Amino acid sequence: MTPTIGISLFPLVSMRKLESLLGYSRIDLWKIANKAGTYYRSFDQRPKGSNKKFRHIDNPTGDVRELQKRIQKNILRKFVYPETMLGGVQKGSILENARRHADQKQVFAIDLRNCFPSTRHTTVLKTYIEKLGCSGEISGLLTKLTTYQTRLPQGAPTSSLLANLTLLNVHDDIKTITDELSLNLTFYVDDIVISGKDITGAIEPVIKAVQKNGLSISCKKKKLMNAWELQKVTGLVVNKEVNIAREYVESLRKDIINAAKIGYFTENEDRSFQGRINYISAINERTGQKVERFYEGFAVEIKGEKKIDRFEYQNCKCAKKHKVKRIKKAP
Repeated sequence: MTPTIGISLFPLVSMRKLESLLGYSRIDLWKIANKAGTYYRSFDQRPKGSNKKFRHIDNPTGDVRELQKRIQKNILRKFVYPETMLGGVQKGSILENARRHADQKQVFAIDLRNCFPSTRHTTVLKTYIEKLGCSGEISGLLTKLTTYQTRLPQGAPTSSLLANLTLLNVHDDIKTITDELSLNLTFYVDDIVISGKDITGAIEPVIKAVQKNGLSISCKKKKLMNAWELQKVTGLVVNKEVNIAREYVESLRKDIINAAKIGYFTENEDRSFQGRINYISAINERTGQKVERFYEGFAVEIKGEKKIDRFEYQNCKCAKKHKVKRIKKAP
């Protein structure tokens, strides 16, 4: 069942109301929207030293990024999402997502294939109209401001919540299945997790529900996990209670040791290590304290030089491909 929309804001049909929400005049909004593609800087990245595939990022800048932040805060977050949708929403987190599936006999996790790039601008336009009740003019304007090269950009502040909205139909179909079988369900954007005593009877209907809505599942990220083996939900162990994965802690220790060999930590490294330690502490305070003592035990100087990026980058080729497609389609 689709959740109730806040009646104070939706349906959004007044351009004057939109101007008030975003703090821009309609003239300026259309000027920015009509050249929104020029505000993006696209690249591919992956963690240094890993064998992972490069992840494509469409990074909005300038007025488009500022407008997307305002659209996220003043429009998209005003929608009442189902309590089972935890990605990008207020009070939703990876930790809360994992807690819903802790200490279960079976956990089944699937990942929607290419969720953001496969979400077309026409789907986003339809979502603004049908889910938020926006007028045609406002829907067209917001679609231009929140999509890039006919797709939902991976890297934009608005993309996670827009993905939630576009997935409401498949969410409702799957929720019907899990409710009938008394199973737990969560959506963390494109990560869908089901858990309970016996979920084997739900697997095939859930996959069919995904396919019925025109989506596909990443076979590599489809996994059924029983209680006697390692169960992980969005990177966290959930066998008995939510805990940090051992390999995450060991990876951090290794990075600290390698950085300390130089004789000092850069400010950039220090911020990164402190952030990762805080993340561990939020999941498991005792483990976080141990890692913090390990880090402080090096007692090396913190310097502002030689800032080290944890990622390696490559130029993306998608802009060239889109240009070729447009040339081919030209009469």
